[in-house]
Amino acid sequence: MPIKASQRSPVQRPSMEGHVSAARTARVRPVSAGLDHEPAPIPLPSEPKLQAEILAGIEAGMADARAGRGVDFEDVLADWDARLASRA
Repeated sequence: MPIKASQRSPVQRPSMEGHVSAARTARVRPVSAGLDHEPAPIPLPSEPKLQAEILAGIEAGMADARAGRGVDFEDVLADWDARLASRA
C-alpha cells in the first residue's frame, strides 16, 4: 500500500545502499576535535553469565534474520514515528 504524503515521516531515513552518507553523519554526530575515525565500541560486561546472555541473544536474533523471521525495517520506523508523534 503506498504511503500518503501526510503519512510521511519528517525524520530522514538512512540510505539503504550500504552506508550512511558523510553529509548525514555530519548532521547527526558532531565532529570530535582531532578524531578522524569512529570511537571504540563499548566493551561487553566482564561478568561471564551476562556476556553469555548477551551473546546468546545476538545469536538468536541472527538465526531469526537468516530464517526470514523478524520485523521489516520500514515497519520498525513506522512504529517509531507513531510513538514520537504521540508524544508531541
